[in-house]
Amino acid sequence: MTLDIETTPQKTTLKSPLKSWGGFVIGMLILGIVARLISADGYYNSLINSGFLFGGLAIAWNILGGYCGQFSFGHAVFVGIGAYSVALPKTEHDVGTIPGIILGVMISIAVAIAISWPLFRLRGSFFAIGTLAFSEVALSLALYFSWTNGALGVQIPFDRLPIVDQKVWLLVFFAYLVFCMGTSLFLIRGRLGYYMIAVRDDEATAAASGINPLTIKTIAFAISAALTSIGGSLFVLYLGYLDPRAFLSTLEISAFIPLLALIGGLGTVVGPLLGALFLEPGQTYLRGQFAGSLAGISQGTVGIILILAALYFRQGFWGALKQFGKWVQRIAKGAKK
Repeated sequence: MTLDIETTPQKTTLKSPLKSWGGFVIGMLILGIVARLISADGYYNSLINSGFLFGGLAIAWNILGGYCGQFSFGHAVFVGIGAYSVALPKTEHDVGTIPGIILGVMISIAVAIAISWPLFRLRGSFFAIGTLAFSEVALSLALYFSWTNGALGVQIPFDRLPIVDQKVWLLVFFAYLVFCMGTSLFLIRGRLGYYMIAVRDDEATAAASGINPLTIKTIAFAISAALTSIGGSLFVLYLGYLDPRAFLSTLEISAFIPLLALIGGLGTVVGPLLGALFLEPGQTYLRGQFAGSLAGISQGTVGIILILAALYFRQGFWGALKQFGKWVQRIAKGAKK
């Protein structure tokens, strides 16, 4: 039994190192300049901040779900680990931000490795259900234990927040996005990336070729978890409080992050970013525009957009852009003749 998803990972084609990294640098510079110009307005600054944050989270998820083909609904756990690792020590003992982020990364890697063996014994939709159950268990534990402050969550004192300027947060989230995308590009261009794609495309053939699928999937899981944990740490510092039902939410985090990668282009370097920049700020903008209208109209509009995207962009926005580029090239060649 396999997970039935209409949007499938695109065939991976690698350019030369100079062209790939050159395109990455130029693309990030252009994105940074455009974001800086738009962020002059405080409202749009907050939209871009959320887009960059969830762009990094979607790219981190894509390392496991896109490159390795393991469709996880459990990444809210690592968002929560990163958030609690920063919020609790900072609130109770005024521990520095960097130690808290490092602690979250270490715990996330340890948890990812610990649960790899039982989870990766599952295949397709059973793996997705297993990660979903893992996320629900984590939420229940966070609500139950007193040391997590239960359902009340954690409120970080304002004077202990390292950054309060929205424009500075723009730079932080942009740096996080660049780091995640750079890591993704580095992985996919290396031997580990080839191994991950081989495992995704045909695990039995990869194993017959001498690749250990469990090891490769575990490494991908650990890297993905670590990057996700960093995003969770930044997220809680940005908001200033930790609501366990939000940070460990199945709908708002565990299912939403994979959706960004699916809409943008599963298994590509750029696709998850496109999905995040379109969907995360887009739904927030629509919610504000339709605030005085009928209840649920903004969610309905987003739902219609997602349905249209699933129908007409089977390979995501990045796949559609590539097809459009090929069409323009054919038109240009025909005009020259």
